[in-house]
Amino acid sequence: AWTRAYLTTQGLPQRGCYAHGVSSPLSLFLVALTASAHVIGVRRVFDEERRFSPQFIEIAGPAAEGAMITTPYVNDPAAGPLVAPFAEAFMREYREEPDFCAALSYDALGTLARVIEKVGPDRTAIRDEMARMTTPEAGYVGVTGNTYFDANGDCSKPLFVSKVRGGKLTYCEMQLPPESAKPA
Repeated sequence: AWTRAYLTTQGLPQRGCYAHGVSSPLSLFLVALTASAHVIGVRRVFDEERRFSPQFIEIAGPAAEGAMITTPYVNDPAAGPLVAPFAEAFMREYREEPDFCAALSYDALGTLARVIEKVGPDRTAIRDEMARMTTPEAGYVGVTGNTYFDANGDCSKPLFVSKVRGGKLTYCEMQLPPESAKPA
């Protein structure tokens, strides 16, 4: 559903391919083939972070150019001022680029650390304070954006739209509108 909404809000042709499924070398190969589908009129290829890996760009080669991927984190300073310092520290410590799992873990720990700093190590107080994080103003701003929760305790924040450029996943100049983070 986000694909149509994204294309519509950006005034782009709605002819595209959304690849969805489990991660495997075969699915990566199929996405790479799909990226070449301009011969049948496909103008955009969309995917999601669960299947994205550096293998995608390696397998697809030049055909990966322009593929768009939704992700809660993209290692590109254009995504926000906290990305570069986080990525640099992560590279120093682990000698590899952080992925979306590392970024989400970092923000989860940052959220918890801020709450514990505010209310102390009492479990009930921690739970209650996190339950009060229901507005952007009360949220924790981290490398994946602003973390705050709805009435059900779900975190609602938009995904980044990233784009393969120059053989690297980059922050896309066109992003989903903020209301896309709201549950349907």
